Amino acid sequence: MVAASLDAPAFSPAERTCRDTIAKEGVKLAKLEAKLMLSCHKRRDRERLDPGIACNDIAQADTRGRVAGSVARLSTVISAACSGLNPSDLGYSACPAPCDAAVPAIGDFTDVAACVACLVENTSESLAANALGSPSVPLGKDVRRCRTTIGSNWRKFYQVILKERRLCQRQAEAEGATDTASCRFADPRSKIQRRRANGETAIDNRCSGVNLIEVDSCSTVNLFFLKGCLFVQTDNWAETLFERFYELSAAPTTTTTVPVTTTVSHTTTTVSATTTTVPATTTTTLPGGQDPQCPNRSVLRVLAGVGATCATNADCLAGTCDPDLGRCRTVTDL
Repeated sequence: MVAASLDAPAFSPAERTCRDTIAKEGVKLAKLEAKLMLSCHKRRDRERLDPGIACNDIAQADTRGRVAGSVARLSTVISAACSGLNPSDLGYSACPAPCDAAVPAIGDFTDVAACVACLVENTSESLAANALGSPSVPLGKDVRRCRTTIGSNWRKFYQVILKERRLCQRQAEAEGATDTASCRFADPRSKIQRRRANGETAIDNRCSGVNLIEVDSCSTVNLFFLKGCLFVQTDNWAETLFERFYELSAAPTTTTTVPVTTTVSHTTTTVSATTTTVPATTTTTLPGGQDPQCPNRSVLRVLAGVGATCATNADCLAGTCDPDLGRCRTVTDL
């Protein structure tokens, strides 16, 4: 988040317009890319495309070159809206991984636009891979319908998260906010919650009884786990992208210090002029204690997701690169 303090000045109207334009154009690009990749999957599933086409790669899914035009427009619109402003004053100081190689430095808002476009592409590709994988074709009719339902509801959920939180942030900054704390998990009109509920119902109705191995989504265990990894991963990645619309910086290094109490005691015993020294003993006590009313065990369900193709961890927006799969893999967000 953008660094803020109790006396941090609110953004000026021009600065707010600039930041909202960056987010607005980023949301538009994410919407287009998700639409194109879903369309590619639908056509591939029906054997209307070469089965070798990688629909989770926007460069291959975008057969008409629409993304290039949208990226160019994004850069033009952002540069115009932010004219006369300094990126670092608004929280845009460095392009984070995995886009730091593509945009090694941010000097102006053209660089900001390039970084945002790269991050949107990486996020959208990762989410498409998480939702729709790359199954072998041909597919049966029921499997195709299930996959279309999964893809459609993933895309709608992704879009509504970005849209609703961008609107929340615009209002928050108009009221003086200088970071994304109040909006990063927000759902002020309950549209995100309703979209997920509707999506889960649709998937239950369309995918019940379908072979999930053939579906090739983020889980092949059962629909409960599939819905979980689909919507949780989408929410996690969309949240990260939303925050990056308002701040671009290198990942910070976090150091956690746990206070401890250390007691050192020495015991000396004298017998017939003979001195025996007992070695020092050290006791380490962590702060706090176990309340007897608290449970002493719990159950944690871990939902893992498989994302875009990768060669190293730097290629992954979230998680790490699995060398055996050649894809980004995530575990639960703890």
